[in-house]
Amino acid sequence: MPTRLHWLHTGGRWSWVDLLLITPLVYLGCAAWQDELGVFPLETLLFFSGHAALILLLITLGWGSLYGLTRWPVFLTSRKHLGLAAFAWTSLHLLLWLEWETGWSLGVIAQLSIDLLYIQLGWLIWLGLALLSATSWSWLRQRLTPRSWQVIHWLIYPLIALSLWHYAIVIRLDYTPLHLYTLSLTLLLGLRFWLSGRPQSEALGRYNRQSTKANTSNAGSS
Repeated sequence: MPTRLHWLHTGGRWSWVDLLLITPLVYLGCAAWQDELGVFPLETLLFFSGHAALILLLITLGWGSLYGLTRWPVFLTSRKHLGLAAFAWTSLHLLLWLEWETGWSLGVIAQLSIDLLYIQLGWLIWLGLALLSATSWSWLRQRLTPRSWQVIHWLIYPLIALSLWHYAIVIRLDYTPLHLYTLSLTLLLGLRFWLSGRPQSEALGRYNRQSTKANTSNAGSS
């Protein structure tokens, strides 16, 4: 099987992580087929893609802690794919905003980016996730030290916080999702802190260091 497709299958079959990743697409397909995207489908897709990206970021953050609790390797081996999926949905969110709000007018894009805080936050989030996703490329991995790789991946914490801030600004009526996302982030950070004093967290740290070194050495030999 080609290397670029190896993660899609586990033992020649679809894994439950893969099913998790395609669930939003299946939902959108069903909604479009039943003509339930509303009067303004682009606006519906814009908000849906933002929610999907934020949920995947929270899941990605929680994967490390779940490994600390269960020691299931799948939580470590699938984190990269979850993170890349979050970046893909964030990029789709950006493209939909460019189409819906600006009509791809450079002047409008520049003006909104200067005037509106939530747009500035959106650009920061996209750029941060782009940097995180870039570490999946062997070209960049071979130029990063293990310490640099780790520091870059700690960006997920402020990026999720910025995402919640971005969402809080654009909310119009229902604040329930924001409260749920904020509660999820608080619980995940609390779990991470609690695990920091447990032996599992030491094993997780060793795994991350070994995995980073292996990725760097593999990139250097490719």
